[in-house]
Amino acid sequence: MQFKEGLSKAFYIACGVVVFVFMGYEHVVFNAGLYAGMIFFNDDALSRLGVLKNVIFAFFSNFIGGGIFIGLVYAYLNGKRNSIQF
Repeated sequence: MQFKEGLSKAFYIACGVVVFVFMGYEHVVFNAGLYAGMIFFNDDALSRLGVLKNVIFAFFSNFIGGGIFIGLVYAYLNGKRNSIQF
């Protein structure tokens, strides 16, 4: 499939990103999608405080959800290592 116009390329890419965001496969992409959607409904989101607040909440929620919970599940599923193997 080949697109010649820039608008059709952008629309095609945006459709893929929207599907990816709403299916929730990657939390960083989902947070970016939520932030982009929030800009349309909240003018205050473009202020420095709004951006900082969004980045702080996204960072800590991703760290807790992806770093701790997912990391603990993977560590539990991998089992105990007796020695380091190279």
